[in-house]
Amino acid sequence: MAGRSDGTSPVGLVVGCLILFALTLLLSSCGDDDSTVPDQPQTVPQVQEEDVDPPVVDQPAEQTVRERQLTVTSADVGAHLEEKSYAAGLPSWLEASEDRSLSSLPGRSLTSSGIAFSPSDESPTGETFWLHVFTDQSEESAADWVKYVASQPPDLAGVIVPHHRLFASSFLPAPLVGDASVAIELYRGHAGICVRSALLVFAQGRDLVFLFTSIEITTDDAGPAGGGGRIGLPAHCDESAVDTRLTDLNAIAELISERLAADP
Repeated sequence: MAGRSDGTSPVGLVVGCLILFALTLLLSSCGDDDSTVPDQPQTVPQVQEEDVDPPVVDQPAEQTVRERQLTVTSADVGAHLEEKSYAAGLPSWLEASEDRSLSSLPGRSLTSSGIAFSPSDESPTGETFWLHVFTDQSEESAADWVKYVASQPPDLAGVIVPHHRLFASSFLPAPLVGDASVAIELYRGHAGICVRSALLVFAQGRDLVFLFTSIEITTDDAGPAGGGGRIGLPAHCDESAVDTRLTDLNAIAELISERLAADP
């Protein structure tokens, strides 16, 4: 009888190889489990940015206002007047007023300009004249300012033009110009002088136009008290000293109103 060999039989060797190969396949398939795969950085898809305009925010519209420059010459107001390079101090006079309706105008106005005239060498009356224009915030506020002056006693004009002592004042018929108008006559002065003045103010659109003329009517004749009959006038105020002013405020107002309408 043949004896058993100590070596490994060929069949056993083949079986062992098959088992080892099977284990290798099993381990390989287990390695494909997601749990054994290390974390990988996620790739974020790139989105192409488009040019996008920023949101439009409504802004309050700025008021485009140019300074109102009225061309007014001696040819317009009369040869008895001569144009000067300065303006009357109306803005500061109004600001100094204790009346808030009057004093607020210069500060809120968008533009302010004026021109003054003095007597020419050939003037037989010695009249003076000036005009000033404010551009108000709105048409309504400009008209309301004139209406306010017209609703007050006429001596309010003595606050608007605070020169000398106010002897007497009265309303005058105002020309129908612009959106609202008022005219006031004033007698002013002191012990040695008497001046008769007229103030005309009208609103047209947002513009407030002031026209002012003065003429001295002082007399050396002591005459009757009361200035020839007008109540409140001192004796040295002679209303008949100058029968007619050469400066026609109504005509000048109509001329300026036409020019404002032509160049709004």
